[in-house]
Amino acid sequence: RAWDSIAGGLSSGFVWMNRGKRSVALDVKDPEARPALEALIAETGAPVKLLGALPHDVVREVYEEASLAALPCVVAGDGARDSMPVSLKEAMAMELPVVATNEVGIPELVQPGSGVLVPPGNPDALATAIEDVLSRSPEERVAMGRAGRDFVEQHCNLRLETARLLELFDLVDLAAPEEDYSPTHAG
Repeated sequence: RAWDSIAGGLSSGFVWMNRGKRSVALDVKDPEARPALEALIAETGAPVKLLGALPHDVVREVYEEASLAALPCVVAGDGARDSMPVSLKEAMAMELPVVATNEVGIPELVQPGSGVLVPPGNPDALATAIEDVLSRSPEERVAMGRAGRDFVEQHCNLRLETARLLELFDLVDLAAPEEDYSPTHAG
């Protein structure tokens, strides 16, 4: 299972977080993972709070208090994956710099200047990227957050994307030869 490599990575990450005395909130939706995560937290002494599923208003509060959002996605053993995780788009829309894995469609979302991408399953690269972003000046982190929000507003906006799609349909329609589909046409 993918959980074994994730647990190993989290263990390394928790040790790193405890060294730097960084507190972290984790969104844990997998009930099977929770006991193992609780054991890792106890073992490493990491200042980690497990959140689980939260109402939208509470998620917003968590983002407002956060310094960055990290989403180390992996492709599960059964092939399950997040192509462009909504939680990453939400964090970017809240002007948070992001650290994520260069997995599936995430590199299309996290552009240079809005966040840092790391290889999946590499806890050392993840920890280094988080430390890198947190060590940047507040102005630089704000600029990263704004760049992420700008990208999400331009490329993940339902109205804008629908309008673009309709424009493409119009172009295809204009380029197609005129056909007579009237019942009297024997084409």
